[in-house]
Amino acid sequence: DATARGTLATATQLGVWPAGPRAFHVVDLDGRANRGPISKVVSLLAQVEVNPDDPAFKNPSALVGPACNQEQAQRFARERGWKMTAVSEKLWRRTVPLAEPRRILELNAIRGLVTAGAVVVCAGGGGIPVTVTPQGMVRGVEAAIEKDFSAALLAREIGAAALLLLTDVDAAYESWGTNFKRPIRETTPEPLRKMSFAAGSMQPKIEAACRFVEAGRGFAGIGLLEDAAAILEGKRGTIVRKSGVSLDFIPGKEAARQPGPTTISRAAAKQAARQPGPTTISRAAKRPAQPALTPQPTTKPPGKSK
Repeated sequence: DATARGTLATATQLGVWPAGPRAFHVVDLDGRANRGPISKVVSLLAQVEVNPDDPAFKNPSALVGPACNQEQAQRFARERGWKMTAVSEKLWRRTVPLAEPRRILELNAIRGLVTAGAVVVCAGGGGIPVTVTPQGMVRGVEAAIEKDFSAALLAREIGAAALLLLTDVDAAYESWGTNFKRPIRETTPEPLRKMSFAAGSMQPKIEAACRFVEAGRGFAGIGLLEDAAAILEGKRGTIVRKSGVSLDFIPGKEAARQPGPTTISRAAAKQAARQPGPTTISRAAKRPAQPALTPQPTTKPPGKSK
C-alpha cells in the first residue's frame, strides 16, 4: 500500500520528466526461475490525457502522498493550495481529483516496442495525468488516474488478448466480508455489474475487467500475482469473458476446463468428448466429439486411450 501511495503521488506531481535506463528481472509465466536481466524490457513514462471538465476536478477524492500532522496540513493548504483530508485523529493527507483516462499519448511508441518484441512497463499508477488543448498543447495537471482503468484502456488499444489485474486476494468474491462469501470463478460482465464490491479496491478492478471484455474479444482475470500463469489458463482467480471467448491463446496450452462458453478452442477440441458444458467445438477441430459408449466387459471403449 505504501508503494502504491508513493507511485500515485509521484505521478500526480511529476509533470513531464525523462526516464533513465532500468534493469529488470522477469519471471516466466510457465513458472521457471528468474533468468536474470532481460535486455528487451523497457520502462516508459506514459502521459495519459484526462478531460479538464471531468466532474472529479470539482470533488477531489484520491488520497496521495505521505501523511502529516495538522499543523503541516494547514501550512500545505495555505502555501500550496492543496486540499488536505483528515485520515485519523492526528494524521492528514493530500486529496486530488481521480480523473477518467481518455487517451495514452505514447500509444504508438508502446505498440512499436511491443511489435519489436520488447516487454513494456508503462502507465504505472495510472500514468501521468495531462490535458491537451485543441492546438495540441500538452499540460500536466495535479490529479490521479485510476490505474485499473488505465490498464484496461491500454490493453484494449494495443489489442491484447488478455488483461490480468493482479492483487493480494486470490479472486473476486461475492458477499465479501460476510459468512456467505464465495469466490467468483467465471462470469460475464452482465451479472458482475449487478454485484457490489468494495469501492477503491475491488470495484475498480471489476469495472476495468468489464470494460475490457465488453470492448473486444479478449478476457480478463483477477487474482494473486503469484497465480498469474494459472489465471491465464483459467485454473485460478476470477475469469471474466463473453460467451464463446476462449482462454487458449498461448501456443501449446490447453484451454481452461471451465463451463460457461458455448464454444471451445482448437487445443480443447481433442478433449471435447470428455468435458461437460460446451455444446460445439471450433472449426479447427479435426472431427466432432463422439457420443459416449458403454464399456464392454472385455474391451476398452474407442478413443479412451490414456
